[in-house]
Amino acid sequence: MAFLFRMMLFSFQGNVYDLSTFGSWIGASSDYGLRTFYDRISWCDYPPFSIYILYGFGNIAKLLGLYTMSSIFDVVKLIPTLFDLGTASLIYIFVRKQASFKLSLAATALYAFNPAIIFNGAVWGQLDAVYTFFIVLSLMLALKSKPKLSAAVFALAILTKPQAIDIAPLIALLIYKKMA
Repeated sequence: MAFLFRMMLFSFQGNVYDLSTFGSWIGASSDYGLRTFYDRISWCDYPPFSIYILYGFGNIAKLLGLYTMSSIFDVVKLIPTLFDLGTASLIYIFVRKQASFKLSLAATALYAFNPAIIFNGAVWGQLDAVYTFFIVLSLMLALKSKPKLSAAVFALAILTKPQAIDIAPLIALLIYKKMA
């Protein structure tokens, strides 16, 4: 239901500048490959793992015939939508191991149907859901006493969007407490 609701919002304009930029990065990465991506474009302020994700979605879009000017914004908006739903799934799994089905469903719904989160990805077309997914997964792993895996996943979050560094002290503290 959360997926269908988000897809209905794809038709709203969103941030045309960012959507166009992400669309051009999808095009450049899938047309020219990852090796020469940064050489072929005039500007990119996103780290490599974001481009890998755009590359993957661009190639899938090509295979499905969705790699057109009329559908590229939908492809861009699909990325945060899928990662938002992935994060909602992580929340459900984590809460369900500690609480009742109703509470885990409520926690999942609070995230999945949060208007700000929906707007950010499904309407505005921002990719923040990608690094959010990796941050939540890293936090879960840190809480489950899996420090190396938590650190590796957190590195993916930073390689997706550098703003993930803001949560580094919390992850470091959780890892330290679980190891002590």
